[in-house]
Amino acid sequence: MSKPHLRPIADAKAACAVQLSLTSGCLMLSVVRPRLKAYQQIVRCFGPEILLESGEINREALGSIVFSHPEKRRLLNAITHPEIQKEMLKQVLKHFVLASAFGGFIAALPAFHCCPSHSSSVV
Repeated sequence: MSKPHLRPIADAKAACAVQLSLTSGCLMLSVVRPRLKAYQQIVRCFGPEILLESGEINREALGSIVFSHPEKRRLLNAITHPEIQKEMLKQVLKHFVLASAFGGFIAALPAFHCCPSHSSSVV
C-alpha cells in the first residue's frame, strides 16, 4: 500500500540535502576569500606562489600541492574545516530562524571530521 502523505516529506528532505550539499561546497570557496582568516593562514603556510594575479587562491596550484603531499592536505583541512563549520553553523541558524516562521526546519548536514583518524578526507 502506497503512503502518499510521506512523499512531500521525503521530497523536502531530498531538496534540503541537495541544497545544503551545494552550500557546503560553496562554503569552502567563501572561507578562502582574500582578507579572511583561512585565506591568510593558507597564504602564510603555502606561500604567495599559490596566488593568482588577482590575489585569489589558485585552486589548481594548491590542489597539486595538497593532493601529492598528505601532510599538506591535512594542514589545509585543519585550516579550512573549522572555518567551514562556523560558516555552516551560521547558515543553518539563519535558515532555522527563517523557517521557524513557516513551522519547521529539516536539515541533512555533512559531517566534517577534523581528527587524525579521518585525515584522508579531502577538501
